[in-house]
Parts: sequence; C-alpha cells; structure tokens
Amino acid sequence: MAEQPVIEAAKAGDAAAAERALSDGAGVDERDERGWTALCWAAGGGEAALVRLLIDRGADVTLTGTDSRTPLMIAKAAGRTEVAELLTAAEQGRGVWQDPGETRKHCKGYRVGDLRQYDGWSESRVQAAAEEDALADEDVIYLHHDLTVTRSIWPGEQVIFTGGTPEWRSYCERTLGFALPADLL
Repeated sequence: MAEQPVIEAAKAGDAAAAERALSDGAGVDERDERGWTALCWAAGGGEAALVRLLIDRGADVTLTGTDSRTPLMIAKAAGRTEVAELLTAAEQGRGVWQDPGETRKHCKGYRVGDLRQYDGWSESRVQAAAEEDALADEDVIYLHHDLTVTRSIWPGEQVIFTGGTPEWRSYCERTLGFALPADLL
C-alpha cells in the first residue's frame, strides 16, 4: 500500500505530523486498507486537536470504512465524548447530521403486563390466532423504534400492536422509559 502520512500521524495521535503531511500535499481523506481515513483513526483515538485540524482542513465527516461507520459512530463506540461533540457539530454544520433517535433501528423487550397497562392497548390476533399462542402477563414482547410491538425481535414480524398515536408515544417514553440506548446515540 502507498505511503499514508496523514493516517500514520493519526494512528500515532500526532497532530503536528498530520499538519506537516497536509502542508506537503497529502490528502486529508486518504484511506487505509479498511477504508478508514485519518479522521476515523483520530475519532477512535479521542484525539480532539487532531480531529479539529482534519475538520478545518476539509476532511469529509461522512466517509466510512468497510465497517460502514462514520467517524462520529467510531467516536461514540469508543466513548470519546469530546470528539463525538466536535464531529456532531461538524456534521450539523455541513448539513449531514441525522438524529440517531430517528434513524437507528432499535427495540427493547417488555413484559406483556407492563404494556397492557396502557389504556389503548389491544392485541392483534392476525399472526397468532391459535389459543396456545395467547400471551401471559409475564411473557416478553418487543417494542420497536417505530413504536410497534411484536412477538419477534425482528421489526414487522409477528406484530401484536401498532398504536401510532401521540398518547402511545407518550406512554412508551414517559411510563416505560423507551428511548434509543445511550450507547447508540
């Protein structure tokens, strides 16, 4: 593989070396064998000064490697809060930021009895018509990001409830505490 001075500087956490390489004409978005850019490496390493430098030099905050993760996703996965804040601001400034609460699919298991407490609850028997498939209060079912409830962990499979009302959303968020897990934000 060709020489990649900006990536090597980022791996080493060396902002001064990255600055020299960029001043000498190296590409800010050069990629390694995984498709990662220097910004990906700096994000994962928590190198705030290096992230600022790369962003200021025009690094593309949307580029992903073969793992399909942006630098922001990498920073969050590595628990690099300061860097995640920088990258969020950069994505917002470039008009490419997407609210993970709206774009990340997720679900959480709940006991049927907890969901039956909602005044508007009703159980669909479309996909589970057999009497032996009746749900007990202690059974676990899944509330999905789109606020549907299924017997399966997979969205849209074995749907039990589709209450898409503001009242249902409020019950899910306030009473159940349903939200995108912090480690996915």
